[in-house]
Amino acid sequence: MVVSSEDGSVFIPEAIMEKLHISPGTKFAIAGEGDTIILKRIQILSEKGFEKLGDKGTEIAERNEIEEKDIEDIVHKYREVNVD
Repeated sequence: MVVSSEDGSVFIPEAIMEKLHISPGTKFAIAGEGDTIILKRIQILSEKGFEKLGDKGTEIAERNEIEEKDIEDIVHKYREVNVD
């Protein structure tokens, strides 16, 4: 069990930090709903990782015959459905 401090800080036990390779200064995204809090480590892609991600997107677009001109429409349709 962990307890939050007055300023909202939460102590992550050393065993979990070691197991998940978390070091001081690691950044997290945080989300909460009801009585659940989720932390997700944020990892910044390297230039090579970003290029691989772009290549994967290109591969998916080609496989689905999506052209550059279609992207704006796809983004707008997605946002209409997924806006809170």
